[in-house]
Amino acid sequence: MLRLGKTSLAGKIIISIVLCLIIAIGAVTVLLIRTTSENLYKQMELQGKEMAQLVMYEIRLKEAMLGDVEELLNNHLYDAAFSIASMGTYSNEMLQSLSQKTGLSEINIINGDGEIIYSNMADNIGYIYGQNHAMQQVLKGNQEKIVESIRKSEVDSRFYKYGGVKLAQGRGAVQIGIAADKIEKINHSFSIQKLLESIGEDDEVVYALMVDKKLTATAHSDRERVGMVFDYPGERMAVEKGEEHTGIFHSDERKMNIYEIILPIQSQSGEIVGAINMGLSVASVEEAVRNMISKSIVAAIITSVIGILLMLLLVQRITKPVKNLAAAADRISLGDLRDKIEVESKDEIGRLAQSFSIMVENVKDMVKKIMSTSASINTFSDELVASAQQNATVADQIAKATEEVAAGSSEQVRKTSQAKERVDMVSNKIKTIVNNIEELKASTETMVTSANESKREMQAMSQQMETIRASSDLSSSTLKDLSNTSQKIGKIVDVINQIANQTNLLALNAAIEAARAGEAGKGFTVVSEEIRNLAEQSVRSAEDITKLIQETQEKSQVAIIAIDASSSEVDKGQQIVERVGHTFETIGNTINENQQLFSQLEAAMSELNDSFYHTITLVNDIEFIAEGTAANTEEVAASTEEQMASIQQITASIEQLNNMVGELNDLIAQFKI
Repeated sequence: MLRLGKTSLAGKIIISIVLCLIIAIGAVTVLLIRTTSENLYKQMELQGKEMAQLVMYEIRLKEAMLGDVEELLNNHLYDAAFSIASMGTYSNEMLQSLSQKTGLSEINIINGDGEIIYSNMADNIGYIYGQNHAMQQVLKGNQEKIVESIRKSEVDSRFYKYGGVKLAQGRGAVQIGIAADKIEKINHSFSIQKLLESIGEDDEVVYALMVDKKLTATAHSDRERVGMVFDYPGERMAVEKGEEHTGIFHSDERKMNIYEIILPIQSQSGEIVGAINMGLSVASVEEAVRNMISKSIVAAIITSVIGILLMLLLVQRITKPVKNLAAAADRISLGDLRDKIEVESKDEIGRLAQSFSIMVENVKDMVKKIMSTSASINTFSDELVASAQQNATVADQIAKATEEVAAGSSEQVRKTSQAKERVDMVSNKIKTIVNNIEELKASTETMVTSANESKREMQAMSQQMETIRASSDLSSSTLKDLSNTSQKIGKIVDVINQIANQTNLLALNAAIEAARAGEAGKGFTVVSEEIRNLAEQSVRSAEDITKLIQETQEKSQVAIIAIDASSSEVDKGQQIVERVGHTFETIGNTINENQQLFSQLEAAMSELNDSFYHTITLVNDIEFIAEGTAANTEEVAASTEEQMASIQQITASIEQLNNMVGELNDLIAQFKI
């Protein structure tokens, strides 16, 4: 089971990755909420503008329709008035009959003094028009015809439209009027006030109003506010400069936030005649943003939990073989070679474990050979001691025989021949030991080469750790570059999640690369290339949100700190590598010490061989003396003394050999196979 302690390499890596993941998810969530709220406000702005433009369109449509109706009425009045003006003779009865036939409500014949002399309405006869009356323009000859606007009669409170022309003969004019109640009703039904009131009934619309050039409300969704002056910067900007104004403000009166859209109103000639103001409630947008925040938080929590679980599984899978290898190295450093290193992975860690296992097997073989050679040396030393003792006995017999040289010279020759044979046998044994020592030295040199190769692999792994640290710096630089890029908001979460996941996986693969024992740099080049490609994809994906990403720069700094923390964990991994390297160095030192002992042993055996060669020479001399002159007792005695000295020297060499073998056994005892 994976343990995440304060000093655990896996724990710190996971914490760093999780921090980066949370920061990335938080930044993306904030950007998503910010962008979505801005899009909602933009949509509200477009909606408000569409409503305002719809109102202006209906106003223009109404003006066009009323203009057409006005033109039809005017033409009708002119045609009827010109027809009546061309009759020449008039009477009240004729005008009444004409009114009934044509549907004209009022027909008046006016003399040059402005007095009605004939009319279909008896009450009108004798009425004199004032100087300010519209018909005075025709009576005075200023205009040949005139049409008045619809106005309310003071007599019956009905609406009429009047028009008049000059008489065809003489001074005077004809005035006719038609009932315009229906037309006035149509005008009222098409009024801007009614339109704004209907718009104001929408729950999303807080108010709708129109102001003239004096900033006075000519129509308002709240009828009581008609006539009020709205001298505010937005209305003034629209009326005076013809500029649009949009923005959110808080209404203390209504205790709510309102999105305001103000557009200038232009006449058909292009002149600014007023402005329209649409106030929309942002309550629905604020509610949507709150819902999005809550859902984003839930999604971020779920994503973080899933990411943490995946990281736990992945880090456990990666760090387990490394921990097993480190534990094995600790045991080997103590001389325990019994455990077998098993790593199933085929990556750099697997190859390192395989090389480590081969090295351990070589060490086992070397120790076994040393133990076998040591046992052989012990046997040979025992034989040498026996031979030396026998030689001592022979020498003692020779010393005694000097007293009986004359009588026992033949016996001395025989004994000397036996001694010579035994010395030859011991010399052959010594040569065999020297050959075994040379083979053991060759095996030791092979093991030293293997240990040096393993040491170089550990040094390559240390360099790989340095490369991983450079990769962490590259990841920090990539996070900084992330603030300059973006993509469409709908794809931001997926792209950044992919980048975070891939970057995390590649960072872990980089840790694996550090443990590899293959050719340094090749595997990690692929990983770093993949990181670079993902970073480029992040740059292309983030172009559409450049303005928004500036807000995440501070959070990116936190992520960079987290990556720096992961770099310190790489240093921890490097310490483990150095620790294994020290183990290899200890093994190498032990092997070097063994080589020194073998060199000393070889030198001692060579010296011992020289002594035996000298002994053989002495024995030959003794044999020659015994055969040549049995009477030369003094020379025989001297030869005997030299032989005794050689035997003592041989005995001392054998004791030295036994001491060396004991030291060698003590060193071998440290290993457990």
